[in-house]
Amino acid sequence: MTRTSTASSGPSLPFSLLSRYLTFSDRDQCQWWQNKGQLLSQMLQDCGYNEHQQYQYLTLFHHDLAPALGAWPAPQVGQQDNTLPSDAGELELSLTFKGQNTFLRIAFEPFGSMKGAEGRDPSNQAPIQSLLKNLEKLEGVQLCLDHYHTLVNHLTLSDRDQRELETTNKKSLAERMPSWTQHTLALNLIDGDVYPQLYFHPQLKSLATDKPVSEMLFDALRATDSDIAPALAMLHEYLHKAPATTVPAFLSCDLIEPSAASRRIFLAETNITWDRIQGLWTLRGKLDDSPQRVQPLKTLWDILKIRDGIRGNDECPLLITMALSKNAPFIETQIAFPMEGKDELSIGEAVSHFLAGFWGGDQAIIYPKALRSY
Repeated sequence: MTRTSTASSGPSLPFSLLSRYLTFSDRDQCQWWQNKGQLLSQMLQDCGYNEHQQYQYLTLFHHDLAPALGAWPAPQVGQQDNTLPSDAGELELSLTFKGQNTFLRIAFEPFGSMKGAEGRDPSNQAPIQSLLKNLEKLEGVQLCLDHYHTLVNHLTLSDRDQRELETTNKKSLAERMPSWTQHTLALNLIDGDVYPQLYFHPQLKSLATDKPVSEMLFDALRATDSDIAPALAMLHEYLHKAPATTVPAFLSCDLIEPSAASRRIFLAETNITWDRIQGLWTLRGKLDDSPQRVQPLKTLWDILKIRDGIRGNDECPLLITMALSKNAPFIETQIAFPMEGKDELSIGEAVSHFLAGFWGGDQAIIYPKALRSY
């Protein structure tokens, strides 16, 4: 998927033309379109999606996504309804660099009018089911719900769990939780198609059932398929010896054909040092720890000037993705550094410098220019 990219200075022609004829059922949907729909149009243009693809994805945003985003305005960083792990609010538009290719990703928690402690759907489970049912009808969305049904049963609240949370002692604990999010949906926009991923956050169910989050995550993944048993065993052994600051937090699964679906466990690390990061990156030497694999990470660590030390409860931890595979070496690691408190443009320049040094290509040029335009 090679494209020619240029930084845009405003909404694309597809967005402008669609806006002349689209209607909205309420003010909230209109605001999502005018604000985030316009941003999506710029990012699609900057990433080199052709005009036909821009029309497709903008139509998807208007028809299926905006109605599922709930009330406008979106919550700000630090507010309780800021549901995404990245602290982006309720909707995140992001770029993914893979080799010489770049694609867009939309992540959000679907909302409905019945959500909230006083509503008929207090844990907000109905909207994701409704949205997936709608997306399943679309030819361009590569969606299979086999793993979804398994994971939902293991990681989200049942009616019995919901009643348990309404008991006096657990209700007060639940009300103090920063978020009641149980799942977030990510849509990867690739070559005119959409590839969904679902993230499961089982903290509410853990509270209701008194079962540790880590145990729930491993049990749920074992239930999806036995093919990743070696990967789970390797990760379980690593975590058994890991310090208390390394905590399994949530998981994700591609909602595509099970034979091709990637499953990932996300670890949160609050003691952020280079030695700790290197150990996580290589699973203490069980994965490739050659300079060719470690040096790019060290360079990025240095360029971004990551602060050493313990992160508090009100700060973002470092997130480590453990992508599980049935084939050796069974686990592929990815790392998301906490960037809170840093200027976005300086981060963009640092990332551009990193991309130019290791891969070159259009990404190193377009990324900081596009970031300024947003």
